[in-house]
Amino acid sequence: MWGGSFLCPKKPASTLHLLLQEDETELRQKIESFIDPALQTSHNHTSLDDFMQREDIAEDVKALYLLALEGTTSQEVFQSGAYHERVEKRFERGQRAHP
Repeated sequence: MWGGSFLCPKKPASTLHLLLQEDETELRQKIESFIDPALQTSHNHTSLDDFMQREDIAEDVKALYLLALEGTTSQEVFQSGAYHERVEKRFERGQRAHP
């Protein structure tokens, strides 16, 4: 899923001022344990409606995906204080649910 680079989680974490673990191996394991292996590959043929209707995907994963998707709409959205607040709350919920 991550290839040779771990920039995927580092860039948004840096922009949103979220602290990530220094140990990339441990962080990678935590992320991979949170993300269903079936979701760790690209599924360009799946629509957002299809994704949201899937019963095998937890609601917190769907909410996280929608939040991330919203952040891709524009730099203005991605860098807004309101968006950062929502990301921090979602991040904190995730940390509590998946220690």
